[in-house]
Amino acid sequence: MSASTSATSNGSPRKSQARPNSPQPAEERFVVGAILARSLGKGYGPDGEFEHQYLVRWEGYGPEEDTWEMRGNLLEGAEELVEAFDAGDHPFTILEARGIRARTYRVRYCFESPDVPASPFAQEMWHASWQIKTKGGIRDEAVDATVREFELKNTPGMSPRQVRLLKDRCILDILDLHVKRSKADYKKRYRRYHVRYRDQRKVAEEWMDIQKMRRLFGHEARQVVDEFEGRRPEGDDEPVVVLKTDYEDERLRNIQDNLALMRELGL
Repeated sequence: MSASTSATSNGSPRKSQARPNSPQPAEERFVVGAILARSLGKGYGPDGEFEHQYLVRWEGYGPEEDTWEMRGNLLEGAEELVEAFDAGDHPFTILEARGIRARTYRVRYCFESPDVPASPFAQEMWHASWQIKTKGGIRDEAVDATVREFELKNTPGMSPRQVRLLKDRCILDILDLHVKRSKADYKKRYRRYHVRYRDQRKVAEEWMDIQKMRRLFGHEARQVVDEFEGRRPEGDDEPVVVLKTDYEDERLRNIQDNLALMRELGL
């Protein structure tokens, strides 16, 4: 087995004594039991390739014998385990949080479960939620759901809205609603919301439909819309703006051009 790495206090893998280190028969081959984590950064492997390291739990050994291995050093039999690990979101656990406006989390990047204890060599970092997404290569939805669950569980009295406002990109409020319909299809209506939102430290306002809100803010867009609709008086008349067809636009432009020409002629 190759030289391995373990995690230092700042979360950076470093060279360490090879593990497992107990005497073994020369003919015995170590078998990869599970891939627990992937390094946040890359390094040069045995073949000169720039590649990730993987935290390995060896078959028949416990957490204290886990090692970090370059991908190129793993035996062929581990290739399917590595590919399966890379196919999903990197597992992580939020251990604690600090700050209010600039909220950061102490994150352990490692697979763990009631039956699989976390590795003592896993990387632990203080990261904002956007760093968990980018550096960990984890989907927005997965990070947002984990952060929300952590905050609701560990911050007594925190409302879903307060949890939402901790995100790097979030809806602050819906200010207004316009309902539009087209002359070409009178029954078809389009709802657009005047949204005030924050993206990192920038606050902006924009008219959006629900599809764009979902793209930008995920599943919480529907939650905010439902809250807004619930605050509107029952039976309140919706403002309706008629969408003009291309023909209608052209007709109105012609009328304006004719009026301008008549003014020039003194008519």
